[in-house]
Parts: sequence; C-alpha cells; structure tokens
Amino acid sequence: MEKPLNTAPVYPIRYASETEKASWDALIGSTPNGGNLLQTTSFAIAKASSGWTANYLVFQGDSAILSDVPNAEVPFLALSRSVPLLGTIWYIPNGPCFATAEQLLNFADTARPWFASKKAFLVKLDSELTTDSVDLSTLREHGLLKSTDLQTGSVNTVVLDLTPGSEAVFKAFPQPGRYSVNRARRDGVETSAVPLTPENKRIMFDLLEETARASNFPTRTYEYYSTFWDAFARDDKARLFFAMFEGNVIAAAFVVKNGPKAFYKDGASVRDRPAYGASHLLQWEAIQWALEDPAVTSYDMMGTPPSDQLSDTDHPYHGIGRFKTSFNKTVVDRLGSFEMVLKPSAVSLWNRYGYRVMNKLNRMFKHEVFF
Repeated sequence: MEKPLNTAPVYPIRYASETEKASWDALIGSTPNGGNLLQTTSFAIAKASSGWTANYLVFQGDSAILSDVPNAEVPFLALSRSVPLLGTIWYIPNGPCFATAEQLLNFADTARPWFASKKAFLVKLDSELTTDSVDLSTLREHGLLKSTDLQTGSVNTVVLDLTPGSEAVFKAFPQPGRYSVNRARRDGVETSAVPLTPENKRIMFDLLEETARASNFPTRTYEYYSTFWDAFARDDKARLFFAMFEGNVIAAAFVVKNGPKAFYKDGASVRDRPAYGASHLLQWEAIQWALEDPAVTSYDMMGTPPSDQLSDTDHPYHGIGRFKTSFNKTVVDRLGSFEMVLKPSAVSLWNRYGYRVMNKLNRMFKHEVFF
C-alpha cells in the first residue's frame, strides 16, 4: 500500500532556528533596511513584562523581489497575545524591515495563511517605508489597512547620516544647532555617559515625567523603562547620557545602537533650563559615541511632527520638532501602522469592545497600556 503524500501546507514563514536566535540582533541589522531597535531581542524582553510572547520568525519571499537578500529570507520579530473569545492578536513592531514597497506587498500577499494557522484574527505591523514610496490605495488592495500609529516616535523623524565622520557631521548641522552646542560648552555644561544604576535610572525617569507633564505626552511606568533600559544596555548596545550644570543633572538621553543604526530612544530635560543648549551638547555627546562604532552609519532622532506640520505651533511635537530639525532640517515621513484583518467579525468586536477591555485590564494588573 502506498504511503499517502504529505499534504501539509507550505508557508512562507517559519520559526527561526536556535542558531539564528543566538545571533538575532545581528540578523536584524542585516535586513534590507538595516533593522530597527524594536525588532531586537532586547525589545522582546521588555515587552514580555507586559504580557506579550516573542516569536522569532523568518519570511521567505519571492527571490526575484528579494534578489539582493541571502536566500530571500528576512527575519522579523512578531509579538503575540491571546484575546479571550476572539483568538490571537499579532504585532510586528517597526517591521518586517523591508526596503521597498514590492517587498512589503510580497509579504502582505503571502503571509496571511501562516497567521491564520496560528488562530490570528488581526495582525498589526509598522512600515518604515516613506510615504512617497507607495499609495495607501495600493496597500489596501493588498490587504493592508491604515490604522492609528502605534510607534509615533518612528513615523516622522530626523535621521543623521554619520558616514562622513565627526567633523563633517557637525559642520552639516544648521547654524542654530552648531551655535547651541558651542554655547553650552562655553557656558560650562558638561556631558558624559553614566552607569545605568538604579539611582541614575530614577533620575532619568523623573526627568521624563517632568518633560511629559509639560509637553502633554504619555509615559509608561518606571518598571517598564527600567526593564527596557537594562535589556538594551547589554553588550554595550546602549548608553545613558547626562548633561550637568553647576553640579545638577539638567538633561538626559538614552541612546541605542544595533547594526548600522543608532537611535535616540528617550530624552528629557528640566523645564527651567538654567543653561542654553544643554540638550544640544548632550546629543552631540551621544552622536560621537555612535560614531565610535564604524558599523553605525545613521542616527535616528525618533519623533517629530510630519514635515508639512513643522510650523504648526499647536502640534504636540512642535517644540521637539524645532529641537531635532536644528540638527537636520529634513524630516522623514514614514507610512506607520497597518492592519491585516483575518477575521472581520472578531476585529469588529475588538475595535468596539475588546481593545478597551484589554487595555483596562493591562493597566489594572500590569500598570501598562496594551501595546
């Protein structure tokens, strides 16, 4: 009697091997667009504390579309959570790290059956492709629906090119940026990397809280930030920087690097600003740290208004935008967050009731927002 043929479906997504997981962050750094810090193992560790399961996956796309990618394989981190009665929700933070619209559309066209096999009712992802790379109508035709942005600090941003080297990078700053750095140095502001001790983390968090209250943007709990900072500080991949004036910490920044990119993840300063340009000098200190690593070619300042709203004084990021564009006047506008709907009825219930309930429960028991 002949053995039955193996009719198991062949999916374009597989779980990463143990060898691949052991070098995960390096793999993310080698993805088509150079990767993102939210695709690393450190971010997976941070999100585990708020109820998410990390899934280290590999997408095998069309070899013609991913012709310059080894084996046409792109690793990506996907977070998953079970939602009672509805199924599983999946979230791919700032990924998959594609470099072209064709690569993203290839994923949208082929990945759906794999997620369906995992009882997913909804897949959310963030695209770092620029807004001029593909029309939203085209994405919609391929099953990607625009949604509220989850990572607002990554959607509109200023990115510095570090390849010319320290002197050229500084000379490329607009005049207000160069003046602020020099003025702060002349007035006696001192900047340096500091150990990530509990005391220093608390100083950083208190500054974040002060900045958030003044600028009216949300923060997370101290426990979340502490876990996040500790996870990223492994293997010298992140540093906490302080700016000091007359013996007091007046500004702080937490900067991460992975692969070819460095990211200004968190920053804050005192509101009375006793010294002009302290935050500018602090950024220059962090940029110089990134420049010490020859593999790092860009510095993402993470978070501005959209390029067409820079002059809008009512925008919540107006002040932040003015600060960051003093290093580079060009704002990069990215596509942001999208949804892949697998079970429309479940997604309808999620949008009406589920998200609010899960967010409330998360705040109640984990003291964190759902996403």
